[in-house]
Amino acid sequence: MLMPFVLWTAGLAIVFAASSLVRRRFITGVSVPKGPKGYPFIGNIFQIPCKDPFKTYSEWSRIYGPMVYMHVFGQEFVVLNSLESVIDLFEKRSSIYSTRPRLRSKVMAGELVERAQNSVIFMKYGPRWKACRKIMHGWMNHRVISQYNFLVERNAGHFLWKLLHCPGIFSHHIKVNAGSLILKLVYGIEPLPHGDPWIGMSEKLSKITGTVSEPTRWLVNSFPFLRYMPMWMPVVEMMDKGTAEPSWTLEFLQQDARTPKTLEEIATHQSAAGTLYAGGMVAYIRTFFLVMVLNPDVQKKAQAEIDAVVGSMRLPNMSDKPHLPYINCLIKEVFRINAIVPLLPHSLEQDDVYKGHHIPKGAWVIANMWAIFNDPSIYPEPERFNPQRFEARPGHPPEMDPSRYAFGIGMGRRFCPGYHLAMAFIFVNVTQILSTFSTSPELDKDGNEIIPPLKFDFGHLTSKPSDFNCIIKPRTPESSHLIDSLVEIDSEGFY
Repeated sequence: MLMPFVLWTAGLAIVFAASSLVRRRFITGVSVPKGPKGYPFIGNIFQIPCKDPFKTYSEWSRIYGPMVYMHVFGQEFVVLNSLESVIDLFEKRSSIYSTRPRLRSKVMAGELVERAQNSVIFMKYGPRWKACRKIMHGWMNHRVISQYNFLVERNAGHFLWKLLHCPGIFSHHIKVNAGSLILKLVYGIEPLPHGDPWIGMSEKLSKITGTVSEPTRWLVNSFPFLRYMPMWMPVVEMMDKGTAEPSWTLEFLQQDARTPKTLEEIATHQSAAGTLYAGGMVAYIRTFFLVMVLNPDVQKKAQAEIDAVVGSMRLPNMSDKPHLPYINCLIKEVFRINAIVPLLPHSLEQDDVYKGHHIPKGAWVIANMWAIFNDPSIYPEPERFNPQRFEARPGHPPEMDPSRYAFGIGMGRRFCPGYHLAMAFIFVNVTQILSTFSTSPELDKDGNEIIPPLKFDFGHLTSKPSDFNCIIKPRTPESSHLIDSLVEIDSEGFY
C-alpha cells in the first residue's frame, strides 16, 4: 500500500520541480538562450560529456548561438562561448556576476569542502570575500611582487639544478617548483625535495574543489578522505616553537602584536592563504615543455633572442623582460594553445536580461575560455602554435593577449589576485629554461623520435598536457657549470 503513495509523491515532486523550472525560464517575459533539448526534470545530464565538455559547448554554439542554455535536475547553466559576452557580463556587469556557483551536494557539509568554499576562489561575493581580496592584493600587487623577484629567481635556480641532475622526472620537479614558491612566500616553509606533505595536501584540496565545481558532479554525496587536510595555519605552531621563517602569514600575525587577532581576522587570513596553490603555473610550465618539443624552430628563435640580449654568463631575470619581445609573444601563445582553466563558472543573484535573453537568478554562468582561445575570428589558424601572432606589424595589430584571461580564477571583480606572481614565475622559468636547456622528443630503441601529440587532459578545474616524455639536456657545458655555481646543496640534500 505504501509503494503507490511513494511513487505518487515522487511523481508530484518531479512535476513541481519541472513546472517551477518552466516558470523561471520565462519569469521576465523573455526566454532563456537556446540550447539542446533535454528530458523532463533530469534535463541535459546525458548530453554533457565527462571528457572535454568545453569542446561540446563550442560545437553547440554553432547551432544555438554564442550563449547556450542547459539544465540538470533543476540547476540551470548558461555557457558563454564568445569573448564579447564574457566581457559584457563578467566585467561590465561584474556587480551582479561576481559570485561563485552554490555547490549543492551533501558533501558541502563536509569539513574539507567547507574549507574549499571558504577559499577566495569559491567564496560568495560579499564582505568576507572583499576582506580576503584585500589581504591577497596587499601580498601580490605589482609593486610588492617586484620585491620578491629574487625569491622567484632563487626558486627557479633550484628547479634548473633538478632538471640538470634528474631530468627524467621533470613533471615532478615542475610541481615542487611552483608549490615551494607559494609555501615559502605565504608560510616561510622550505618544502622537502620529495613527498612534501604540504604540497601533497594542497594538491588534494585542489583536486577535490575542482571535482565538485564541475556542472555534472554536484550531486556527489560523499568523499571518504575529506578529513585528511590540516588547518591552513602551520605558521602559528612554528611561532610557538620559535622556528617560523619570514613570510606573509608571519607578518600578519606580528602586526601590532599587542592587539590580539580575532577569530574572524585569523579565519579571513587563513582563507586567503589557503587559496594560493599553484596548479595553473604547473599546467603552464608542462605545456611550455610540450610545445618546445613540438616546435624546435620556435625554441631556437627564442634561445637566439636570449643569447643576444643576456649572453651566456648569467641567467635571465625580470629586468630583461622589456628587451625580450619574442619571448613575451611566446609566453602569450603558450597561454592560448592550452586554456589552463577552460571553463570558468560564475553565478548571479538576481535575474538578468542580455541581448534579449533571460539569464535566471542562481544559474551557473560559465565562460568557455577554450572556445574563445580557439576562435578563428580572434586567432586565425588557432590550431597552429605561432608566437608571432602577438607581434605588432604594419597593418597587422597584435592579436588579443590571452594571459589576462588564461588563469580563469576570475574576471571583473574576481580578477585573479595572483596574476602578477604567476606572470613573474612564468617569465623567469621560461627564460631560464630556454637559456640553459634544449628540449627535444624522446627516442625509441632505433633512435627515431617519438613525437608526443598536442593533447590535454581536463580535470580538477585545469587543463594540462597528457603525460609525455622528452629529452632535456644542457645546451652547453657552460650551462651546466652556471647552474651548479648558483645552487648550493647542503649535506642532507635539502635546498
